Amino acid sequence: MGQAAYEKLGPDWQRFSYTFVSDGAPVNFILRSDEYSGRIWLDGIQFEAGKEATAFVAPPLEGDFTTSHLQNNVESGDPIKAKFAIRGEPEIQGKVSLELKDFYKNTVWSKTYDGRAGETISLPFDELKLATGVYFLKASFEVPGTMAYDQYSRFAIIDSLDGTHATKDLYGACVDARLSPSSAV
Repeated sequence: MGQAAYEKLGPDWQRFSYTFVSDGAPVNFILRSDEYSGRIWLDGIQFEAGKEATAFVAPPLEGDFTTSHLQNNVESGDPIKAKFAIRGEPEIQGKVSLELKDFYKNTVWSKTYDGRAGETISLPFDELKLATGVYFLKASFEVPGTMAYDQYSRFAIIDSLDGTHATKDLYGACVDARLSPSSAV
């Protein structure tokens, strides 16, 4: 679709809303700072059908999936120490079905828990002897009085490079090229 929006950010929370007509293609967004410093904090991102955005409403229960590595990139051979912390209003409870899938969408492990906000579930991923690769944890929530909903998290088991590989000096970059109709090939 090629839509772009540029916003001036400041130190206070701001709400931004954008509308578009979907052509059926996947939707994505890219955040970029021209200042190369600081952090961009996001909260309450939602995509919804309609002509204008509605107020954000947090689900009654949510989960925080963590491992022994801050960014969930666990070094092969290190303990995974996976946990799923349930958040929400203290009186809210429901069922949380957790399903671990590998990159090929094969189910590696699954279990359903009775969950309540404030509880932390220790996950048995260390016992599974997982191979290197990317994994996805699907959390399906069933809370009385609401429609069922899902949340997805990822983690990876990696073998870090030691800096002696042939392509060690190559790096990734975001390349942005704009061509005017007269310069198109």
